Amino acid sequence: MSDDKSGDERKDELTRRAALSLAAAVAAFGAAMGMRPSTAIAAQDEHEHRHEHEHRHEHEHRHEHEHRHEHEREHRRRHEHEH
Repeated sequence: MSDDKSGDERKDELTRRAALSLAAAVAAFGAAMGMRPSTAIAAQDEHEHRHEHEHRHEHEHRHEHEHRHEHEREHRRRHEHEH
């Protein structure tokens, strides 16, 4: 009975085995291309940092743009109220 595995356990084992095989294949391909693991990790970190920076800059720019429009609307309201 201990040799019998449920379908889920066999599926999990195959998934882990497939993941390890894929990781080994990717590592072998990277090595064939002359890329060291540390280089790949640094490149990924740089990409994520750049993406995060661009996203933050876009958010700040949009906020600044909205703030400027709100200021202009307030200025127009005051001007219309005075005249």
